[in-house]
Amino acid sequence: MALTEKRIRDLKPRDRNHIEWDDEIVGLGVRITPAGAKAYVLNYRINGRSRRMTLAKVSEMKLADARSLAAEYMTQVRRGTDPMADREGRRTAPTVADLCDRYLDEHAKPKKSARSAREDERQIAKYLRPALGNRKVADIDFEDIERLHRKMKATPYQANRVLALASKMFQLAEKWKLRPPHTNPCRLVERFKEASRERYFSPQELKAIGAALVAVEEDEKRPANPFAVLALRLAMFLGLRIGEVASLRWENVDLESGTLRLPETKTGARTHTLPSPAQALLATAPRLGECVIPGRDPNAPLNHKAIHKVWDRVRKLAKLEDARIHDIRHTVATMAAETGAGAHLVRDLIGHKTLAMANLYVGRMNEPVRDLREKVAGAIDAAMSGGTGHVIQIVPAPSVNK
Repeated sequence: MALTEKRIRDLKPRDRNHIEWDDEIVGLGVRITPAGAKAYVLNYRINGRSRRMTLAKVSEMKLADARSLAAEYMTQVRRGTDPMADREGRRTAPTVADLCDRYLDEHAKPKKSARSAREDERQIAKYLRPALGNRKVADIDFEDIERLHRKMKATPYQANRVLALASKMFQLAEKWKLRPPHTNPCRLVERFKEASRERYFSPQELKAIGAALVAVEEDEKRPANPFAVLALRLAMFLGLRIGEVASLRWENVDLESGTLRLPETKTGARTHTLPSPAQALLATAPRLGECVIPGRDPNAPLNHKAIHKVWDRVRKLAKLEDARIHDIRHTVATMAAETGAGAHLVRDLIGHKTLAMANLYVGRMNEPVRDLREKVAGAIDAAMSGGTGHVIQIVPAPSVNK
């Protein structure tokens, strides 16, 4: 007898599990337990094995839908596919959270710089895990990624960085056979337009910054962290990224030869010459531990937040509310260009990523770059000190964590 909605409702429990079979779809039945729970089940045979899978609770699915699903599964069986094994495989399939862990363990941490790996970990924790972590890797599609990207439209730069990270992760998911080839869901998501900002400081602004650095350092009520001030001054003279300055260690500083070894940058390890103003700062800076810019632990670098906190005070005192720390690098590059230096020298000067291949050449850190760095640092020093060229030396404060 074919099953009907009424017949299913009227089924009564017995002493043990009982199944009423459907005459319309062979293998489809309704199982009723001694407690009265009813569920659709499907019996089939594949590769010499008898299988029984539960489709759904009767309360969650209509009979017509159960028949349609059973017919679809039986079609798969006739084609040699075991729907129960396929469903079990999907249940244990890796999630995006699993992909995040594998990406960090097998790609970011062993193959990227420590700083880049930490940034990837931060973006994953803040954006990707909350939005997609419990979803299956194979189920993520264009709409999922586009929705996440669109929610971040207020911060277009960050949104595009997260999109690039997700794209790399799903590219690796294909390589690791967690998704079919050529199915990267990030591929067609349109990046937000990022406003180009090449802000740099004029001589008058550099003078204001120099005065503000002195003011916050000598503030009797709230003296600035002296090592944060040192980091900002070194960034001015060297054109390094603030993260590169913060991670400097004394073992990499050679004052005698006037060189600085940078073991870890975006363009790999490189040697950086030290112009006179930077050498003077480093020669008088206190050595509390292994780090040039120490935090609470003298053998660990000062937290970036502490440096940015001092920079916020400096830019406000200098009346440069829109100024960013990264504008220091733009200033160094701009002043270098104004000396008539070619693009290759300017980019070597600040270690720009687009000339990474130039680092392969022997003797790339040559005299033209050294001379250029000396000129630029001298000009910045003079501007910051109001034309005197005086280098303000760092004086240790009672506490380095203010």
